[in-house]
Amino acid sequence: MSIWQKCMVKIKYFHSFPTDEERCKKWICSIQRKDLKITSHMRVCSRHFKSEDVKEPSTPKGRRLLKKGAVPTLFQWNNYSAPEPLQRRKASTPVDEDPAPVEYDYCSVPELAAVDIALE
Repeated sequence: MSIWQKCMVKIKYFHSFPTDEERCKKWICSIQRKDLKITSHMRVCSRHFKSEDVKEPSTPKGRRLLKKGAVPTLFQWNNYSAPEPLQRRKASTPVDEDPAPVEYDYCSVPELAAVDIALE
Protein backbone atom coordinates (compact mmCIF):
# COMPACT_ATOMS: atom_id res chain seq x y z
CA MET A 1 0.00 0.00 0.00
CA SER A 2 1.42 3.38 -0.98
CA ILE A 3 1.88 6.29 1.43
CA TRP A 4 -0.97 8.12 -0.30
CA GLN A 5 -3.32 5.15 0.20
CA LYS A 6 -2.36 4.92 3.89
CA CYS A 7 -3.31 8.55 4.36
CA MET A 8 -6.60 8.02 2.58
CA VAL A 9 -7.47 5.07 4.83
CA LYS A 10 -6.41 6.42 8.21
CA ILE A 11 -6.82 10.18 8.04
CA LYS A 12 -10.15 11.71 8.85
CA TYR A 13 -9.58 15.29 7.79
CA PHE A 14 -7.63 17.19 5.16
CA HIS A 15 -6.42 20.75 4.60
CA SER A 16 -6.49 22.80 1.39
CA PHE A 17 -3.35 24.42 0.08
CA PRO A 18 -3.01 28.07 1.10
CA THR A 19 -4.07 30.70 -1.40
CA ASP A 20 -1.19 32.96 -0.33
CA GLU A 21 1.61 32.36 -2.85
CA GLU A 22 4.48 32.52 -0.32
CA ARG A 23 2.86 30.04 2.08
CA CYS A 24 1.96 27.76 -0.82
CA LYS A 25 5.62 27.72 -1.92
CA LYS A 26 6.64 26.74 1.63
CA TRP A 27 4.17 23.84 1.57
CA ILE A 28 5.42 22.64 -1.82
CA CYS A 29 9.04 22.87 -0.68
CA SER A 30 8.24 21.00 2.53
CA ILE A 31 6.32 18.21 0.77
CA GLN A 32 9.25 17.45 -1.58
CA ARG A 33 7.32 15.60 -4.28
CA LYS A 34 8.55 15.59 -7.87
CA ASP A 35 6.24 17.18 -10.41
CA LEU A 36 3.75 18.32 -7.77
CA LYS A 37 1.00 20.26 -9.53
CA ILE A 38 -1.38 22.06 -7.20
CA THR A 39 -5.07 21.99 -8.10
CA SER A 40 -8.09 23.39 -6.30
CA HIS A 41 -9.00 19.86 -5.22
CA MET A 42 -5.61 18.92 -3.78
CA ARG A 43 -5.41 18.47 0.01
CA VAL A 44 -2.78 17.56 2.60
CA CYS A 45 -3.81 15.14 5.30
CA SER A 46 -3.60 16.18 8.92
CA ARG A 47 -0.99 13.54 9.68
CA HIS A 48 1.66 15.81 8.13
CA PHE A 49 1.07 18.67 10.60
CA LYS A 50 2.32 18.96 14.16
CA SER A 51 -0.46 18.89 16.76
CA GLU A 52 0.48 22.42 17.87
CA ASP A 53 -0.26 23.64 14.32
CA VAL A 54 -3.91 22.59 14.58
CA LYS A 55 -6.51 24.87 16.15
CA GLU A 56 -9.34 22.99 17.84
CA PRO A 57 -12.86 24.29 17.14
CA SER A 58 -14.77 26.36 19.67
CA THR A 59 -18.04 24.49 19.04
CA PRO A 60 -18.75 20.74 18.96
CA LYS A 61 -19.65 20.83 15.27
CA GLY A 62 -16.84 23.22 14.31
CA ARG A 63 -13.98 22.35 12.01
CA ARG A 64 -10.37 21.87 12.98
CA LEU A 65 -8.34 24.58 11.32
CA LEU A 66 -4.64 25.17 10.85
CA LYS A 67 -3.00 27.98 12.75
CA LYS A 68 -1.61 30.87 10.73
CA GLY A 69 1.75 29.97 9.23
CA ALA A 70 1.35 26.18 9.69
CA VAL A 71 3.43 24.15 7.23
CA PRO A 72 3.28 20.36 6.77
CA THR A 73 6.57 19.02 8.10
CA LEU A 74 5.95 15.41 9.14
CA PHE A 75 6.80 12.99 6.33
CA GLN A 76 8.23 9.53 5.86
CA TRP A 77 11.20 10.95 3.95
CA ASN A 78 12.36 12.82 7.08
CA ASN A 79 11.93 9.65 9.19
CA TYR A 80 8.96 10.97 11.06
CA SER A 81 6.82 8.18 12.44
CA ALA A 82 3.47 9.75 13.23
CA PRO A 83 1.21 8.40 15.92
CA GLU A 84 -2.30 7.50 14.88
CA PRO A 85 -4.01 10.65 13.60
CA LEU A 86 -6.69 12.54 15.43
CA GLN A 87 -10.10 11.19 14.62
CA ARG A 88 -13.14 13.31 13.99
CA ARG A 89 -15.17 13.94 17.05
CA LYS A 90 -18.22 11.75 17.32
CA ALA A 91 -21.62 13.38 17.35
CA SER A 92 -23.38 13.50 20.69
CA THR A 93 -26.05 11.16 19.33
CA PRO A 94 -24.58 8.01 17.83
CA VAL A 95 -25.56 7.76 14.18
CA ASP A 96 -23.78 4.49 13.39
CA GLU A 97 -25.50 2.40 16.02
CA ASP A 98 -28.75 0.68 15.21
CA PRO A 99 -31.47 1.32 17.76
CA ALA A 100 -32.84 -1.65 19.64
CA PRO A 101 -35.19 -3.61 17.38
CA VAL A 102 -38.86 -2.91 17.96
CA GLU A 103 -41.36 -5.71 17.67
CA TYR A 104 -44.73 -4.84 16.21
CA ASP A 105 -47.98 -6.76 16.52
CA TYR A 106 -49.54 -6.12 13.14
CA CYS A 107 -52.64 -8.17 13.92
CA SER A 108 -53.82 -6.26 16.99
CA VAL A 109 -56.40 -3.49 16.87
CA PRO A 110 -55.48 -0.33 18.74
CA GLU A 111 -57.65 0.79 21.64
CA LEU A 112 -59.85 3.79 21.09
CA ALA A 113 -58.51 7.07 22.43
CA ALA A 114 -60.62 9.49 24.48
CA VAL A 115 -61.09 11.68 21.40
CA ASP A 116 -62.39 8.71 19.40
CA ILE A 117 -64.87 7.78 22.15
CA ALA A 118 -66.14 11.38 22.38
CA LEU A 119 -66.75 11.49 18.62
CA GLU A 120 -68.87 8.34 18.63
